[in-house]
This record gives sequence, C-alpha cells and structure tokens, in this order.
Amino acid sequence: MVTNSEQLYIGTNEGQNLAWVNNAGLSGKGIPGTNRTRPFEGSWPQLSSSGFGLLGTQHNFMPYFRNDPQFAWNGNASWVHNKHTVQFGGSFVIQHLNQQQPEWNAGGTSWPAAGGFGFGSGPTQCANCSSSGHSSSSNNYNDFASFLLGLDNGWGRNIQVPNYFHTSAQMFALYVGDTWQVTRKLTATYGVRWENYPFPTRDARPSLRLWPRHPSGLHLVEDAGGGRQRWRNDGGG
Repeated sequence: MVTNSEQLYIGTNEGQNLAWVNNAGLSGKGIPGTNRTRPFEGSWPQLSSSGFGLLGTQHNFMPYFRNDPQFAWNGNASWVHNKHTVQFGGSFVIQHLNQQQPEWNAGGTSWPAAGGFGFGSGPTQCANCSSSGHSSSSNNYNDFASFLLGLDNGWGRNIQVPNYFHTSAQMFALYVGDTWQVTRKLTATYGVRWENYPFPTRDARPSLRLWPRHPSGLHLVEDAGGGRQRWRNDGGG
C-alpha cells in the first residue's frame, strides 16, 4: 500500500508517494526512459488511458519537496508627553522558497519526472467501420486495449534544472505617528509610514527580469553546469 502525505513534519512539506525511493518504472519493470537518480524522479511512471483512472503517479508535479521557512519581526513603542502620544515601530519579514517540484502546465500534455505514457484508441480502432456496421471507429475500450498491448501514442518526462529553486523575498516597514489632544473637543491624529519591498532574489541575484519593450516577454535561460545566463526571445525580435 502506498500512502500520500502532504505534511510529514513541521518545516518541510513533502507531497509524495512514500515509494518514491524505488525506480519502479526503470528498475522494477525495465521500462526505458523512465526514472533517473534524483529522488523526485523515482516512483511509478504515469499510465493514462482515456475514460479510465490513472495508474502510477497521479499528478505531473509529484513527488515534490518544499522547504519554505519564514521569519517575521514586529516591534512598536509609545511615548506620552503632555498632550502628545507618539507611537513608532517597524517590521521585518523574510520569506524563503526552496522547492524541488518539476512540472509543466503551460499547454500540451505533461507527465511527472518519473515519466509517463498515454494510450489512445489509434492502434486498436476500427479500420473500416462502414463495412462492419459500426457507428464509431473507436471508444474508450480501444484506449484500454492499446494499454494492454503496450501500444502508447504519447510519452514524456518532466525535467527540472537545477535540482532546487531557491527564492528569497524581504519586506521592511517603519512608521511613526502622533495623537495630539489639541483641545478638550479636538484631537488630531497624523503620521507617516515607509515600506520597502525589494525584488525577490534567487541565489543572490534577481529572480525575474522584465523587458517591457518585448510584447511576448523575455525568458532567462541558465546553464546549470557553468552558471551562465543568456536571454531568449520567444515570439519576437
């Protein structure tokens, strides 16, 4: 039996099948192209037939490993003097995202990092339905028949580079205010607040950069081995 756990212990969120340590597709069943050596590339590949439930890994983003610590500090003080009550303080927040979760949800079919196969009706559908009196060339049982015969018509595997994505965000705020008892019937409250939200960073460098002159956006492509970066245009100049 395989158990799925979303929160195994405080501090780290691991959504996974507990059998991820086993390369069930490559080592267990000898299916080439599935699994690899990294932990999130283990477990069963995904096997899908239209009209039937998925076999193996159920989602293309599993298993995933997340360690997202957060730190927050808030401080304030008050000073009462004559008719004034002065309040001042600040806050400081640090957020970290350390995630290992390969997935692709920008269109098309996507399989988990362990690999996956799709079985359609093409290999087993009716070749000449009109002569045999069938109203349709295929149905969901043709998809399942393709699965039983091992005749897939789609396959793939999600690949993540680098192994982990590390993102850090910091937020700062300072404020000061005064409540002034001008008269017995008039009270004035005023103050000022400053907030700063630096752009998130990834490994001590900007994690996202925009080029507004390019309507389709600009993508930062990295060489995981050499640490080099280059810009790539998709759909433009």
